[in-house]
Amino acid sequence: MASDIGKLKQIFDDIIAGLHSQKLMNRLGLAQQKMIRDRTLKGKDVEGKSWKKPNYNPQYAKRRARITGLPSSPVTLVFDDISGMMQSIDFKAFEDNAGVELFFTNDQKRRLAEFHNLLGAGKKRVIREFWGVSESEEDKLAELVNDELELLLQRLSEE
Repeated sequence: MASDIGKLKQIFDDIIAGLHSQKLMNRLGLAQQKMIRDRTLKGKDVEGKSWKKPNYNPQYAKRRARITGLPSSPVTLVFDDISGMMQSIDFKAFEDNAGVELFFTNDQKRRLAEFHNLLGAGKKRVIREFWGVSESEEDKLAELVNDELELLLQRLSEE
C-alpha cells in the first residue's frame, strides 16, 4: 500500500514538474505574443472587435503611407515592422515556471503602448485596447496546457 502511494506521489510530482516546465512556458509565451500581434494586425481589440475608429488620423495616415508604404486602414498599431511596438513584445517565465509575463523590451515602445491601450493616443486621445488575452484566447492557451498534460500522461503510462 505504501509503495502504491509512493508511486502515485511520484506520478503527481512528474505531472506538476511537466506543467511547470520551461518548454510549456515558452509555448504559452509565444502563443500569447502571436495572439496579440495577429489580432492587432487585423485591427481588432483584445475582445476581437474592430476598433471604434478604424482609420488613422488623415495627417498621420498620409505620413505613414509616405514613409512606410503601409496602408492607413485598418489601424494596426504598426509603423515599423522591424523595430516597431509589436516587435518589442517579449515574454519571460516566472522563476518557478508557474506562469508567463509579457512585456515590452523597449521603454519607449512600452510608453507608446500605454497611450494606445490606456491613456489615449493622438489629439483625440483614441484608446485602442489591444494588450491582454480574451476569454476565448485563454481557452486556446488552456488547450496548449491540456495537450502538454496528455503528452505527460502518455509518457508516464509508457514507463
